[in-house]
Amino acid sequence: MSRSRPLIRWWHIAGALALVAVLDVYELAVTIPALTAFADAPIFDMRISGYGHAEAVAYIAALGTDGNWFYLTRHVPPDTALALVEAVAITLIILRVTRPGARFALPVPPAGRLAMLAAPTLMLLFDLGENALVAHMLLTAAPGPTLVAMASTLTQAKWVAISLAIALAIVLPASALLRGRRRQVTHPQQASPR
Repeated sequence: MSRSRPLIRWWHIAGALALVAVLDVYELAVTIPALTAFADAPIFDMRISGYGHAEAVAYIAALGTDGNWFYLTRHVPPDTALALVEAVAITLIILRVTRPGARFALPVPPAGRLAMLAAPTLMLLFDLGENALVAHMLLTAAPGPTLVAMASTLTQAKWVAISLAIALAIVLPASALLRGRRRQVTHPQQASPR
């Protein structure tokens, strides 16, 4: 049986993960500490359990004009890029390690592959929605309770989806590697070189 070459190579995944690392380091070393210094409180994105209306209004007021501008221009754009690149990286991992017939892959039916792709897709959608609503809150002098509640809900949903997506990105390759090695040891002649 002839096997086709994979469309998704490990170097594609490595490149995407390298971009994720660069953007994460930028946020953790530059924008998050700066924003924390502006308002002496964690940024909206990092509030895993969400935030209330009074909290959000107080945070925006504490940021002041310079802090709001910094958040909008120095944090939101790279955070949006991070959401996109991270979703692509995790999607590539899922597709690569569930590729039918490959040695280092898991035998997952098409419906299962599709279900797994929901995690990075939802992570991306929640993060983009959160960024858009946070930007809207920062541009509004006094955001209303509905806007804050929607942004807070998306922040919480983003963290749930991120947790699931990252778990898949760790567990799937580890499982595929173990399965491939077992298969190689028990049936060396059937193992694919890829």
